[in-house]
Amino acid sequence: MLCTLGASACGGDDGANTSQFASLGEAGFESGDGDSDTGDSGDGDGDPGDGDGDPGDGDGDSDPCADVDCSGHGDCVVVAGEATCACDPGYLPDALECIACPFVDPQDLDFVIPSVSVNGEATITGVPHNDYDHDAVIYLVDTVTQDRFFLADTVGASYTTHVIPGIYDVYYDRDSDFGDFPVPANNNAKLMTGVDLTQSTSLDIVVNGVSVSGEASITGVPHNDYDHDAVIYLVDTVTQDRFFLADTVGASYTTHVIPGIYDVYYDRDSDFGDFPVPANNNAALMCVQIR
Repeated sequence: MLCTLGASACGGDDGANTSQFASLGEAGFESGDGDSDTGDSGDGDGDPGDGDGDPGDGDGDSDPCADVDCSGHGDCVVVAGEATCACDPGYLPDALECIACPFVDPQDLDFVIPSVSVNGEATITGVPHNDYDHDAVIYLVDTVTQDRFFLADTVGASYTTHVIPGIYDVYYDRDSDFGDFPVPANNNAKLMTGVDLTQSTSLDIVVNGVSVSGEASITGVPHNDYDHDAVIYLVDTVTQDRFFLADTVGASYTTHVIPGIYDVYYDRDSDFGDFPVPANNNAALMCVQIR
């Protein structure tokens, strides 16, 4: 799917982008009573029949943070569908409360660091294990502190490590030295969200790249004109990761990327992008959904 940035944003199933078209529920379509509700059973109150505005359970949409105030010392955030407290400085989360950091005896300050085991395999579809010429790295990101750290690489049959118990997002990063085709070109792609690592567990990670190919050309500039070159980049709309897709020298390009929604940008080659190559260094061309 292609759409120009000037016309509308790309709309995806994951809600990461906003479509110019409202859903039926948003547009207020209904059947029969003229009150601009959806699925009303005829009582004119805008719900399926119980008068409370929800699909029939009487309690409305469930918000995990609805009754959580974190003791007034933090904010409730939803992680992996569960309410958690992001506490203010000087406070620690305890269930769904934020408690003040305790006073301690500075001469008797012992620590017990919790630790859980994580093991599994990290592979790229179509790339054999122990292929050291085609490698990528998997990172974990702590959803509370945003701490980003190494979990595994895709060379080797398996990995084993220990982490502090918590909820983590999983990210992919092409190895800058050995992450060549067919390794996906992304430098910071989110693979998994809200992974529960509060207990020792196995976590297999399969990176599925999508082959992307085509031509990149500049109007009026012949292919293989190395004196007049420009570069095309993709920008991940979730992580803002910007990475190389193609240049305009050559008849075609082929690469692999992680499925997602991307903005496409043009950048004049700083060494060879002379007239008549457009002088722009960061021009938005379009957005694309790659699946």
